[in-house]
Amino acid sequence: KKIQAALKKCAKQGDKGEAQAAKLRSLLALSTHVLLVQLGEIEIDFGSHAKDLAEVLDQVLAPVAKGRATRKKRKAEEDVEGADQWNDVLLDLMLSLLSLPNQLIRKTVDSVFSAFIADVTMAGVKSLVEVLQQTISEEDEEGEEDEEDEIEEESSEGEEEDSDDDDDDEEIQASDAKVSSKDLEGMDVDGEEGDDEGSDSDMDDEAMFKLDSIIAAQFQLRRQMNKKRRQEDLLHFKFRVLRLIETYLGSGTLGGVLVCLSEVLGSVLEGGGGMEADVLKRLAGIMRGLGNKAA
Repeated sequence: KKIQAALKKCAKQGDKGEAQAAKLRSLLALSTHVLLVQLGEIEIDFGSHAKDLAEVLDQVLAPVAKGRATRKKRKAEEDVEGADQWNDVLLDLMLSLLSLPNQLIRKTVDSVFSAFIADVTMAGVKSLVEVLQQTISEEDEEGEEDEEDEIEEESSEGEEEDSDDDDDDEEIQASDAKVSSKDLEGMDVDGEEGDDEGSDSDMDDEAMFKLDSIIAAQFQLRRQMNKKRRQEDLLHFKFRVLRLIETYLGSGTLGGVLVCLSEVLGSVLEGGGGMEADVLKRLAGIMRGLGNKAA
């Protein structure tokens, strides 16, 4: 209701209130879509996002609600101290939502970014380019911990399977089945040979060694698949952030982002690595376009 009332006030202000109305409409759409995704995808927790979104809405609604000049002056003074905070909170929220595998949310984030592009701070620009510098190694420790938890669960649950396994897990299981069936078949044959207790004991040891190698191969394959999936997710995330940077460049606000992008590209070229070739190529193209604009 507050947003609807604020939109009516903005409509009365004509062109002057159009920018503010665009911000409110984009935030309203984002709030609605976040709620819909939360209802449909229970495994995603939007609790912290909802809190940040409410804080941003309060900040955006404040200047619309305050119509007197004295209140506007006080709001301007408050903005000097707190503008960077809520602006950066909004950008962090957008980056967090941008990483989700939901196309509707990502498109809405693009709209919100375009509406609030004039409010992006220098700290926000740095946050964007820092994403481009991320590597998979920064996520490995957390990923390995998750894998260890999975191993512990699998060892304690025995043959119990998770009904929510994704397509990657099914692919891993299919590969594991081929390896396991081949090796375990050999183990069964060995186990059937001889009735001597000593011989059985020796064959049991051989079977255990084979089983250990099979388990090790399964875990190695799982780690490789998980790492590949994280690398692909990070690459897609970087391209989404590059799209935001291109939008920012298209707005004509070149000063801060020009410096940041120059530093990032320079450090990558000097270091000789650390960034995916596709991302580096696209970033180089952005820099060329930026140079043409400056010229």
